[in-house]
Amino acid sequence: MVSMLIVSSCSRKVIKVVEDNKVVTDNKNKNKPDPDPIIEAENNTSEAGKAVLKIGRKMALEEKVIFKGSCWNYINEVFKRAGYGTNKKVVYKSVKKGPYVDISKIQPGDWLYYVNHSYGGVEHSGIFVYWKDYKNKIGVTLSYGGEHRNEPGRYRSYDLRSVYYITRPGAK
Repeated sequence: MVSMLIVSSCSRKVIKVVEDNKVVTDNKNKNKPDPDPIIEAENNTSEAGKAVLKIGRKMALEEKVIFKGSCWNYINEVFKRAGYGTNKKVVYKSVKKGPYVDISKIQPGDWLYYVNHSYGGVEHSGIFVYWKDYKNKIGVTLSYGGEHRNEPGRYRSYDLRSVYYITRPGAK
């Protein structure tokens, strides 16, 4: 099935063609799909980070694992299944009120603890995947809603200006 999607850009109109649920640009590269940023993050990080991201994607998108527990429990399970349950290292340690990490230290596959500014300033944790807007510190993480929700893990954009703890999978 093919459909067209017209998207406005700041400087020009961009026409996209959707084929088999994949977006392809209707320009010179009509048959070349836009890259999936989740897969790109997996391919452009350390082997340990790649293992964590792949298992997280499998649990969230393929198996749609429902995990009873908190965001912390879910992320811990991802690390365990990826082989890094006890093989991880703390690369930044602070407290909820700060100081906060220099975001240049964050890598795909890192387990982040951060202030969730979009949900009442509560503590939250997730696996960093990629920067959506580096300048404004907006990153995409794989996280879990917890609170007895009957939903799998999810990829969402978060304001990561208040990351106060980073755990990274260790070397094998």
